[in-house]
Amino acid sequence: TKKMIVFGGQDNLTKTNLNDVWLVGTSTSKYVTSTSLIPGGSGPSGRFGHVATYDSNSNRMTTFGGATGFPGTCVNDVWILDGANGQSGSSTWIPISPSGTPPAGRLHHTGVYDAKTNSMIVFGGSNCSKGYFNDVWVLGDADGGSGSPSWEKLVPSGTPPAARESASAIYDSANNLMTVYGGDAGSANFGDVWILSHANGTGGTPTWTQLSPTGSAPNTRSGHTAVYDSANNRMIVFGGFHLSSALSDTAVLSFANGIGGVPAWTSVTTKGTAPAVGFHSAV
Repeated sequence: TKKMIVFGGQDNLTKTNLNDVWLVGTSTSKYVTSTSLIPGGSGPSGRFGHVATYDSNSNRMTTFGGATGFPGTCVNDVWILDGANGQSGSSTWIPISPSGTPPAGRLHHTGVYDAKTNSMIVFGGSNCSKGYFNDVWVLGDADGGSGSPSWEKLVPSGTPPAARESASAIYDSANNLMTVYGGDAGSANFGDVWILSHANGTGGTPTWTQLSPTGSAPNTRSGHTAVYDSANNRMIVFGGFHLSSALSDTAVLSFANGIGGVPAWTSVTTKGTAPAVGFHSAV
């Protein structure tokens, strides 16, 4: 349907947490439009710093965690929005109570989706009290299709990344690899790149490996976005914060999954004036 589904966030001026849903996409003309979606059901409380993944087969969006106050409190609830793209005629919020021990409440964590196993993979984040995580969790049956969502904490081998929030993560579904970049632990920003193999918890023991890309690395950052070009095995990074300064640069990491060649950073020179932003979204 060529639409981006946007949920929640925080009003920067009033610090009000939101729980509204918007569909952003092209209309019959060349212009981008925004349409408010009014789902049935009680719905999640207003929040920011959560993660959301989307299953195009079931047309369901799954959200996890976030902060419901300013700056807290962190939550660890799971919600599914059925009919998320607004095309089925109706959409409904469904609260989910997964089996297994759940992760601690958190915000500014990462979340990626593996469509093959219908799993959400969660890494890191903050506990809303200046505590930081570097744990990895897998939510099975993430779209609630079989009615049996469950949490599993992974125990990867290898030295893990330092605990952090506001990092980015991309996922290579063909090779079951998650790439994590940047973030912060409340002070200086990180600029390191890590690969987690067997990231969905199947096929072998998950293992952390740090990459050492060549080229001129971008500024360390947090609150940025990263998207994955699977056809060319590239991670595209935009914006974020370096210390207290918002960034407007774009960088590309080739061989982003660590396979096929030596990963290398390249700065992208763009036409036009890019916004200097952080804690934005990108698809």
